Amino acid sequence: MRSRGQALLELALTLPLLLIVGLGAAQFVRLAISRTGLDAATAAAAAAAARAPTSTAAVSAAGAAFSGVAAGYGIGSPTLSVDLGGFQRGGTVTATGQASLSLGLSQVPALALSWLLTSTATARVEDWRSRGP
Repeated sequence: MRSRGQALLELALTLPLLLIVGLGAAQFVRLAISRTGLDAATAAAAAAAARAPTSTAAVSAAGAAFSGVAAGYGIGSPTLSVDLGGFQRGGTVTATGQASLSLGLSQVPALALSWLLTSTATARVEDWRSRGP
């Protein structure tokens, strides 16, 4: 025979644990989506730079592509650095993107975590395009 109030006591003991597991899973999903978005934005930046006709256009095309894709994923404060490597035919362009992601409860500093996400992508400069100096 069950004593009165046992179900309420079990709920009181397990509910905090279930809430922590549920909120942790949601934060993990946010981290995975942000990481995927940063990878996609960095790859788009490298591809756009590799297709540009000049080195100046490559940097601006990479920045525009990176910002556009990062905004679509809702990534906060992303930064991009592009290494053109001489920008010769058949060479490689390397793009490195970084973003910080706040996890946890931002209202409670003891429960807030900040992750720095980094992604690197390379693309081969197209052989068939004519390049200016």
